[in-house]
Amino acid sequence: MSTEPQTPGTNTNDTGAPATTDSLLTAAPAEPAAGGTPPVEGTPPAGGTPPAEGAPEEYADFTVPEGMALTESIETLKAFAKEKNLSQEETQKLVDMGTQAVQRTENAFKEHIANAQTQWTEASRTDKEFGGDALNESVAVARKALDTFGTQELSSMLHESGLGNHPEVIRLLYRVGKAVSEDRVIPGGKKPEGAGKTAADTFYDNK
Repeated sequence: MSTEPQTPGTNTNDTGAPATTDSLLTAAPAEPAAGGTPPVEGTPPAGGTPPAEGAPEEYADFTVPEGMALTESIETLKAFAKEKNLSQEETQKLVDMGTQAVQRTENAFKEHIANAQTQWTEASRTDKEFGGDALNESVAVARKALDTFGTQELSSMLHESGLGNHPEVIRLLYRVGKAVSEDRVIPGGKKPEGAGKTAADTFYDNK
């Protein structure tokens, strides 16, 4: 019994018909593993980051650290975020970056002022004109001049800014206080210059 020759590379089954071989392009999709769910196109894989939600119709209030307040510039930020289609969360991150930068600037400024005040105080303590052993007495003279000629607002400003420790501020008030004290020292038996004259006589030097 003769058999027909087979074409090399072609497999036959028991019936003699050629056996089919699936190609990568035409193969049926593999069945998912038991218990698994095939991924849906357009959704992130499990554990991934969901797609950005985009800009809301209106941004809610943003949170800032205690003691800070948002200025009118927040409207500019909202407009920018809207243009870039940033979500509420993404825009809040920009706000956080801004407030952190402000805090760093404020802290650096406060540190600078604190260092300057320390230097001013030390310079005043060792000043050759009013410092050293005479410091307390000199400061009393300067404070008297401030109380006499200054205002409460000036005193508050010098205290809050730390300029009250600046050697040149103390020097000015010390000289004023000293000059006033010396002018008020009248030798015994003599009247102060200008005694008996009116304010107009003194101002215009009328005889």
